[in-house]
Amino acid sequence: MKSTEEPESFRIRREWAKKAIRRFRFRFPEFPVWLYEEQGRFFIHVEAEQVQIDGIHEEFDQSIRPITCPVKLVREVDPSAIPVDEDQPYSAELWLSGEPLAAPALNTLFHLAVPGITGSIDFNYDTDSWIFISVAELTGEEEERVKNGMFKLGLAGRIEIQVAQSSPPKPDDVELDSSTKSLMLRASNAFSAHSQVARHLIARDEDLWRNFLDHRVEGVQLPATPQPIEFSCLFDLSDRSDMQISELLTIYDRIDIIPDRWNSDWLLRHRLSVDELMQLVALGRCRVILPYGAEHCRPDILDGLASIGARPPILSRELAAKTFIAGQSKDPLLYGPFTAKQRSEVLSAVRGSGSRNALDAVLASYGRMFSGQHHAFMLKGAMASMDFGMGVHLGEVIASTRGIDASLELSVAGAGVEWAMALGSSWIPRSFGKGYDETANSLMIASFLSRTVAAPADPVTSRLHTLTNGLLAIKDVPPIEIARNFCGVSVDRFRTLARRLMHQAPTQEEMLECIEQINQETRCFERRIERLTKWKVEALAAATAAKPIGDAVDASWGGGFASVLTFWLLDVLKNRMPSKFMASLADIRETMLGLALAPSMDAVVVSRARSNLTVQSTR
Repeated sequence: MKSTEEPESFRIRREWAKKAIRRFRFRFPEFPVWLYEEQGRFFIHVEAEQVQIDGIHEEFDQSIRPITCPVKLVREVDPSAIPVDEDQPYSAELWLSGEPLAAPALNTLFHLAVPGITGSIDFNYDTDSWIFISVAELTGEEEERVKNGMFKLGLAGRIEIQVAQSSPPKPDDVELDSSTKSLMLRASNAFSAHSQVARHLIARDEDLWRNFLDHRVEGVQLPATPQPIEFSCLFDLSDRSDMQISELLTIYDRIDIIPDRWNSDWLLRHRLSVDELMQLVALGRCRVILPYGAEHCRPDILDGLASIGARPPILSRELAAKTFIAGQSKDPLLYGPFTAKQRSEVLSAVRGSGSRNALDAVLASYGRMFSGQHHAFMLKGAMASMDFGMGVHLGEVIASTRGIDASLELSVAGAGVEWAMALGSSWIPRSFGKGYDETANSLMIASFLSRTVAAPADPVTSRLHTLTNGLLAIKDVPPIEIARNFCGVSVDRFRTLARRLMHQAPTQEEMLECIEQINQETRCFERRIERLTKWKVEALAAATAAKPIGDAVDASWGGGFASVLTFWLLDVLKNRMPSKFMASLADIRETMLGLALAPSMDAVVVSRARSNLTVQSTR
């Protein structure tokens, strides 16, 4: 980095040029490129024919280059041009150092990096310096924290610290941040409408995220979700079917619920009051999950949850961290702790391995997600899974290889499946009304993600475990009544058996015997047939959803891999890699292999059967 005598505005443009070449490598891994600068302009030297450069120039200008950054693609560079040092630490990538950001995003990042200090960042073009506007005088220690935090975000020029003459608008008053349509998470100091104890919940969520980032930077391998000690499911209350929490409470030890962000009537629909919800949480029968910003949760619910200290809700950033930890064994390249340079090297190497078609689709999807993944998860938390998760990845590959564009549907369903897997829970697909039910898409994603226990000659072999085609559950009974009164030895045995679905298949005899026993308990509890609902539980592993990607995989490694995509990637890196890449990718390949063989949760999708219950009730 040059001295601070260099204009900060020019240094910022250099960082943008670095961002542009990183995105170019993700999008076009087949072309070797280098970055140069000369007299305030930047040039990306592309090793390609001029006709190829002409063919990609428009996409570069429209989709890759920041609009105010003077950078262009060239086939040759002037001898006077100076190579630009692109190296930066992994921590700088995670904290979006040098990326072009809007003011709300930059200030959100600052408050995440420097908790406990209130103020806002701006840039003074007259003095070519950054300004931090504080609401009060800062101590010397606080000023140092501000400067260190700004440097962490890549704001390395001159910094002025000013005290506002009048109080600046609080984040609550900023339309962009507080809009119900915004997915950007707000800092804990922005929640003046919530109680102090609720703000502590949000501050705790931020602390967990910072610790997670620190561990990744330090190379600490965080353990994956352990085998669940409770049989649980994740149920999004935006579901518009007639499914009831009371039904789920007869089957599961714990229900992880996502409150409906858009409609406040979900408590009424499930025959719950706020007080009863708090009782279910205190009993350990329900846990609240907030993948979106906490400001979208009712303040009375958030305050109530905050008062139950032993059973805190899972907020967006903690859920995002869990998603990374669970996902890195399913897709090490997407979720593993690799730098942009390492990722682009892998894409370039895989591109050089030969075959095209599905390969092009996979690499294009990876490239797009690598370009925006850190940005999305830093600012949106778990909601970034809808744009940069495995459901999107699968949707883009299917759209490219089969011409069926279900990317939107798969992205929404995929986020839910990934969240559930991260929590060690089964996923309950939603019905959104008007004829759309996401069960089929959820099962497709689960089949793509779930473990296959060995590397067979054909890794597309299906492993389908049907726990029951006739499990009875109870509906139209207040959930708190179920939580307090529906119990028994057979109920406990069923839930213990069902937990095993996350890792292995119980025998058919075990399942049938257990199902009949729990159905007897259910019939004794509720005699009226109209309140009994038939359920089925399915866990799929490698199935036909992976067929566009998977080829026969070398089984010489042995053991169990986390997903079909992991099979395919590691096969390419081990057996089909051009020799020129072998040495440079050795460490990456070993890291990916370690992640792929680590213990991980299977994706389990649960759906309610639609058949008539009369026959079942007479057994």
